[in-house]
Amino acid sequence: MVPLLACCALLGGCATLMPVCAGAAVRPPIVGVDAQGWHHAHPGGTVHACYGGTCDREDGTTDTFEIVVPQADADGRKHDLAVTITDATGTTVSSERVALVRIPGRPGGPCPFPDQWSREVLVRDDGTLQVGGADDGGIVVPTP
Repeated sequence: MVPLLACCALLGGCATLMPVCAGAAVRPPIVGVDAQGWHHAHPGGTVHACYGGTCDREDGTTDTFEIVVPQADADGRKHDLAVTITDATGTTVSSERVALVRIPGRPGGPCPFPDQWSREVLVRDDGTLQVGGADDGGIVVPTP
């Protein structure tokens, strides 16, 4: 019994309290794709997207989805975004050259928060793309 008490006393005396950060989880760079309107206009159709060679992993019928982008592509440079839509009339690929947008982080303090990178894209009913701003947790209205 004595070794058990000694062990607990030693561990208890050496334990340091680590500050716990309750901040938001850091997200990897992403391209968010909103194809909800297009899916409603083209029932049974599919939408897939690739950014800089990284593609979504959805089945094509998901209304909104994200492409998780490698950190190396979160550099402010433009990369190819290709959106492939398939409906009853065939397959169409729409593409744009876009850069991810940096959302400034919060340095210092008990919960530092690094910069994050993202971009939002809307697939219009006619299959054209509307590239918007960053997804910073607020409502983002894509710009014309």
